[in-house]
Amino acid sequence: MKKALKIALFFSLLCAQEEVIQDKDSQTPQEQKQENILTLAQQKTGFVLGVEILFGKVKATEELSQQSETNTSIMGRFFGGYQYYFDDFLGIKALVSIQDGTPIHVALSPNNAVLQENILPFWIGTELDMLWDFYSKGNHTFGASIGLGYNFEIYRDHKVSFNHTDYPLPQFYQHNLYPVIGMHYYYNHHQIAINYRFIGTLNSAIKEVQVNNIALKTKITYEDYLNLSYSYRF
Repeated sequence: MKKALKIALFFSLLCAQEEVIQDKDSQTPQEQKQENILTLAQQKTGFVLGVEILFGKVKATEELSQQSETNTSIMGRFFGGYQYYFDDFLGIKALVSIQDGTPIHVALSPNNAVLQENILPFWIGTELDMLWDFYSKGNHTFGASIGLGYNFEIYRDHKVSFNHTDYPLPQFYQHNLYPVIGMHYYYNHHQIAINYRFIGTLNSAIKEVQVNNIALKTKITYEDYLNLSYSYRF
């Protein structure tokens, strides 16, 4: 009796499996295609890799003599990361980046001594953004973002020109924590964004140095950067 029940159960399972296969085969190509379509949130989720150009101001302050000079600054940024959408409208994006910029040239006159200070910036950063897409139609998506960024700033090739002589100085470091707001546009896998970073120095590890018996203590502050970026989503 038990053996008969086992045989009956086996054939019942086999028939049920054949029915599932037949139902699958009976689906039209259009129905099978619909099963494979990704949701809008899934389409907008993935790894991103991109480049960015930044326009802003840099202010150099010689803290001992209280002199300062402000110049225009241009930086380039390479970034990569991952973005994830919780639904069709809300998402989050995490990035890591490296940035390099134009040299900073500052003319100062501490103790009535005219000199030129030169510094080359290099930053390593990370950023976390909240994404809100308010319009999506076809391949086009428009949205806004708000986030928080951090940069570890390295200032290298630091030197001072005084009386036609260059004096090399040690590189120094600063930290930068800043909010970010922006707008973005997606077309398929292509992503374009305009962001505004309220950059301001959080903490400065500034050391006093001596140049030909002249004491210097220079602080570098970057201000208000407008950024245009392009990235590709994989």
